[in-house]
Amino acid sequence: MYGMGTSVGLILVSVVLIGGIVSGQPFSEDAEEVANLHNFQANLVGPEKIWVFAVAADTAPMSYINNTQQSTGFAVDLVYEVCRLVNRKCKVMVTEFEECWEKREYYLPGLPTIRVEKPGLGLMNRWFDACVAWDETPARALKVDFSIPFAATAPAKFWVPKAAVSDFNWLDVSWKRIAFIGGMVASPECATLNGVQGVPSDPPLMFAVPDVKSGIAAVRTGRVKAFFTNFDIPEESNLIPIGSFYCSDATSVMTRKDSRLLDWWDDAFDNFKIGGGYQQFCELAPFKYVQGYNVACL
Repeated sequence: MYGMGTSVGLILVSVVLIGGIVSGQPFSEDAEEVANLHNFQANLVGPEKIWVFAVAADTAPMSYINNTQQSTGFAVDLVYEVCRLVNRKCKVMVTEFEECWEKREYYLPGLPTIRVEKPGLGLMNRWFDACVAWDETPARALKVDFSIPFAATAPAKFWVPKAAVSDFNWLDVSWKRIAFIGGMVASPECATLNGVQGVPSDPPLMFAVPDVKSGIAAVRTGRVKAFFTNFDIPEESNLIPIGSFYCSDATSVMTRKDSRLLDWWDDAFDNFKIGGGYQQFCELAPFKYVQGYNVACL
């Protein structure tokens, strides 16, 4: 289901401060504590290893911060349930999209745009073992591995203000500034492949945002005409979806190529499904998490 800002002009090297939380802990808790603990166990694969899973902070119902400042959601509970079934020690932490997968675009005078997609620093530096609720794409599959998918991907849509619905033609967005979360499957390339005309591929019309909240804010403040994403947008945002098509098929757990996590995760999840536990888990989801959001379980 799951960003990157865009560098304009000369290539800039930036330092990204990573914030996060451990699921069920106050939001002020530093996720680095979990990551540091994990580093000591990086080479363990036995029962004593703590497997660390990364989730996003604002992708309800998959993962989000609730009113008590704790991380919760379908993906969070799924991790703990699958781990419990096979007696694995697991932790969930919240981190930025770009720590799982990053997409950078560099613009140099007189030269073609350079686009780079690669696994995020957090995943490759073993701050955690896996990222939960990520879609498999051909480009990603070359560099990371994916588990058995557990949910269908939501369709991508253009989100616009209610007052602008009649004026926005989603089939032709020429000369319109559109917000995208960098590195996500709901990308300019996906929109173009699905027949949308005039999709911006460079700034300033292509407006990169780091997360869902930033995309919503960009539309509401008038900085962009629309926000293109396959994440659900809260009703209180007063944005309306226009257009609908798929950028990928399913969402999974994403790991490094050298990770041993899938050695046990896929079998454990498969048994969860065969035994009927996953069906019951999915049936409870609409009532357990943010109302109005659904998970298309597989």
